[in-house]
Amino acid sequence: MRGSLEKVKLFLLAWTARIAIRALGEIRAILDRGHGHAHHALDDVIRLKEIMEDLGVFGRLNPHGSSFDKKVKVACGDGSHFLDLVLHDFLLAVRRGSKKIIQHFVALNGGALALSESLCTQEDEMFSPIRDDLVVLNHIRKALAIKQVNDVVLSIHWPCGVAELHHLSLLDQIEHLVAAKERLKSLAGQHGFPVDLKVVCEVHFARYDELTGRYVRKTYHVSATKWRAQKDEVVRRFTEANGGVASVVTETVVA
Repeated sequence: MRGSLEKVKLFLLAWTARIAIRALGEIRAILDRGHGHAHHALDDVIRLKEIMEDLGVFGRLNPHGSSFDKKVKVACGDGSHFLDLVLHDFLLAVRRGSKKIIQHFVALNGGALALSESLCTQEDEMFSPIRDDLVVLNHIRKALAIKQVNDVVLSIHWPCGVAELHHLSLLDQIEHLVAAKERLKSLAGQHGFPVDLKVVCEVHFARYDELTGRYVRKTYHVSATKWRAQKDEVVRRFTEANGGVASVVTETVVA
């Protein structure tokens, strides 16, 4: 009897997910009409993604165990990307047959980039006492305690307005993302963070398709270990392929 009930629950979850996908398609069409088009750096970004995948820094398949169905996620509050992040995690959990899904978001401009000490300087003296990195860390700590979970997902996206503001290339964004993971992991067992704190990284892309006039979206897992091991090779290959310029600075051209 219990087995039958579980099958019914999974069926209802899958059915709900299909409805959500249809609804998301309609919502995406609305969002796409108001989203900036990052045309100029697209070829460079595609080339860099291919290099990252070839070296194992980016992974297409989600490697996380079922424990990551219960997590705190640090992400940008950009509504053009946020729905994809939520649905991506939900569908992965449903496919794994997860019986309980806990997602608690800490959403600030730039997502995990807000954890960077070097990016947290405030330009206006009114806000100079505020450090975004400490604000984010504090809210992660509180969220982990509130939800009684130990897992954190750090997320960034491309194109990114915060990256543009700070003149960051996509390579810079990945470096800041990995550094954010290392910083957060170093706090395990301290200042109220759990001893068995687990942290993973991901990057979300929204690529504008000239033919369809729509965005093609994809979320990748980012291996911090492989980035540290392969970073110089990534830069070498990209610089070589890009005519000696290791830069893919994000700019947004509004249609």
